[in-house]
Amino acid sequence: MGLYRALLRSATRYNYTEEEKFVLIKVIAMIKGLQVLMPRMETFFTEVIRRNIYGELQDFVQVILREPLRKAIKNKRDLIRRYVLYPLDLYNDSAHYALTVFRKQFLYDEVEAGVNLCFDQFVYKLSEQIFAHYKQLAASILLDKRFRVECVAIGTYLLAYPCANRYETLLKQRHLP
Repeated sequence: MGLYRALLRSATRYNYTEEEKFVLIKVIAMIKGLQVLMPRMETFFTEVIRRNIYGELQDFVQVILREPLRKAIKNKRDLIRRYVLYPLDLYNDSAHYALTVFRKQFLYDEVEAGVNLCFDQFVYKLSEQIFAHYKQLAASILLDKRFRVECVAIGTYLLAYPCANRYETLLKQRHLP
């Protein structure tokens, strides 16, 4: 250790001016000060890093992914219609075969129970979507117009007003045809 210090002293004595040595000592002192300060400020830095990551993630989701997600959802609606009706058609065929070909009431009862479960889950998912839609509509209506204008002016992303009559036809249904 003594030899290392001696080499270091002679290297700094001959290679640096007095002003550069002073600046070097100040930089080393600041590094040591940061070493003491960092553990104390860890919670603050952690919070700042989390907020920054959250902000970057929100920008990514709301700005970059917005259009691809809209296109995917638009294509998904057509698929959902097909996926909802196809299983019900299969249940219908199964019930028909249970009664006419196999002539077994218990098979028909099992198919009927499956249809009821499927339909209950469908109604549950649909009611969730309807509730979310009208909740967003109500929030959009209650949102202060000046605040909305200010957000648009500074470039903050706001969802457009949802279509008010999206589920109107469905909700007017009182009986099945």
